[in-house]
Amino acid sequence: MIHNTVGKPVQGDDFFDRKREVAEIWSRLETDDILLLAPRRVGKTSLMYRLNDTAGEQNMQAIYVSVADATTELAFAKKLLDALADHPSKEKVLQALKKSPIAKALSRIRKVGLFSSVELELQDAAAVDWPAIGEAIIGALSATGFRWLLMVDELPIFVLALLRVDQTAGRARIS
Repeated sequence: MIHNTVGKPVQGDDFFDRKREVAEIWSRLETDDILLLAPRRVGKTSLMYRLNDTAGEQNMQAIYVSVADATTELAFAKKLLDALADHPSKEKVLQALKKSPIAKALSRIRKVGLFSSVELELQDAAAVDWPAIGEAIIGALSATGFRWLLMVDELPIFVLALLRVDQTAGRARIS
């Protein structure tokens, strides 16, 4: 039974009549990255939920993360690692992370229950090379041998939050 839902993302049987769009996205993902830009409440999140649910049919592993409430790079990294912690392939990702440049940054973390309720607390988050951390995470995903679909929802909200903290430093951090 389909539930008529207005204003919040839908999943499962409540997501319907977007087969053409889903097929087009899977086709484009064979060769390209995709940025979904549209006004609020048109179904971007619901579409990402469907891609997440059907990634296995495309021989892909999928990670969905919403960063709407992240206001720092540390919060973004925590959300991404939390999403990875819930993924069935987490052990392969963890092994690859241990062999990557991120291991050095992780050694600077005071508390970490990596891949079981992630707790990140850095002594000096400003000194962390965030692009290198991101590259290490992407490298660790790649090292698993799987094809990955990484879906980051509400990224523009996160970028605006970085800008709000400090216009000058924020611009440097997002460029």
